[in-house]
Amino acid sequence: FLSRAFDQANLDVGLHRLPVVFVADRAGITGDDGPSHHGVLDLVEMLAIPDVTIFVPSSAEEVEEALETALSLDGPSLIRFAKTPGPRRVRDGFGHGLASRIVAQGGEDLVLVAYGKMVTIALDAAKLLAADGLEATVVDARVARPLDPELVALARRAGALVTLEDGYVHGGAGTYLVEEARQERPALLALELGVPTRYVPHGSPEELFAELGLDAFGVAASIRSWLASRAWAAFWRTVAVSSSIEAAVSCRCAAWRSLRSDSAPLPAAISLAAVLIEDAHCWIRPTMRASWPAVALASRWIAAKAP
Repeated sequence: FLSRAFDQANLDVGLHRLPVVFVADRAGITGDDGPSHHGVLDLVEMLAIPDVTIFVPSSAEEVEEALETALSLDGPSLIRFAKTPGPRRVRDGFGHGLASRIVAQGGEDLVLVAYGKMVTIALDAAKLLAADGLEATVVDARVARPLDPELVALARRAGALVTLEDGYVHGGAGTYLVEEARQERPALLALELGVPTRYVPHGSPEELFAELGLDAFGVAASIRSWLASRAWAAFWRTVAVSSSIEAAVSCRCAAWRSLRSDSAPLPAAISLAAVLIEDAHCWIRPTMRASWPAVALASRWIAAKAP
């Protein structure tokens, strides 16, 4: 029920940067306690309070590490974890401080960044995707804010980025990461998975996660569908501009040949070179470069499924 104390968290603690540690022990989908007990607002609300450090531990050992780090900070923090039992540790280890941790290495074509209990689900989804020929790197974010610079750098390099959280996806941790990554790479392909903005009914966590498409099978299916749709969009966008590219390049080449003579004025040649560079920037970059990761990933998946 952290949302009931939002005003105090914002004005009594956040405004004065008091070193208070909030511990939310029923974060995310709580299950059969009823619709009023789901903790799906905490990430959205606490990200709205400036400078609150937000820990999203994925295991019991990560909770211990988060508490130790939180107590050393000189400002407010939140440690949020699920009511349902989690693993003692994930992949034989845990992180330290405010850094993220790679828990499965699969290259940078497809990167899954998971928060809290979604880490184990992301690992299971990655196994399902690997069976289809899609290798994914899985990252335990560990801290939703401040963002780990290495995590942001990895997100910007990723061919396709997927974030997974068990809170409201709109305004949540995934959005926070994606917005920062797109500051330097606006064309980043990103899919944010989480709870839609609606009231979640009563039910077991397993049933609710499956209904929301946030179990391993649902996550894998969403990623496959997303990559396929991006690949088709890239294909048709390329087809749509191909004829205009061909006509424009033909005109540019003719003009370029006429300017290669010794009598051609240098300013005109420089001007045409600038136009050619602009053409490459306008056509090639948004049409192919931004969409190519999705095309490549989807192509490998189709090839793996072909008889």
